[in-house]
Amino acid sequence: MGCYINPVHPDSEVRKTQIYRFKEHIRFARDFGCSIVATETGSLNADFSYTPHNHGEKAFEILLGSLSEMVEEAERFGVMVGIEGVSHYIMNNPEKIGRTLKRIDSNLLQVVFDPVNLLTVENYKRQEDIINQSFELFGDRMVAFHAKDFIIENNMMKVVQAGEGLFNYDLTLKRLNESKPCIDILMENARVEIMDRGIEFLRSKLIEKI
Repeated sequence: MGCYINPVHPDSEVRKTQIYRFKEHIRFARDFGCSIVATETGSLNADFSYTPHNHGEKAFEILLGSLSEMVEEAERFGVMVGIEGVSHYIMNNPEKIGRTLKRIDSNLLQVVFDPVNLLTVENYKRQEDIINQSFELFGDRMVAFHAKDFIIENNMMKVVQAGEGLFNYDLTLKRLNESKPCIDILMENARVEIMDRGIEFLRSKLIEKI
């Protein structure tokens, strides 16, 4: 279940309202047959745009405060909080995700793993290192995998559907099969007219790894 809020919104009253909305999703998740409520980790800019301050310690501490409150509610209802890292938001790399899981010591805080979200024009050539570090730091805490891909155009990253770009699926699915063979895979950026190609690509890769 997605409830993508801004848990570090610069206006504390707005932030409180958004956290309440997330907690409300937690309370009703089981009524929808769902055990996970997920969000990204937001920006210090109200419009979710990037600011370098997103990667500072002050922003990280604000995030931890919000997540602690959300996880506390999750523990009351036996529902998992899924957090998704994004390169321009607060939780922007594997190390920051790992730190978050250590600081909030609850098995109900889990990771929605979207490795393409952690890649940028500056680091995509090191994607294998980022993938491997992710599995080393929180491979056992992944509850869902977002499958998409990327290309580089005009020195900018463009997200495309799985199998249509530069992402290393061989390595990623090998690591997933080792640590989370039954993980849910959610295909993103799949247009209706070509999504069959993406589904077939993922199926063929998964069969190779069995």
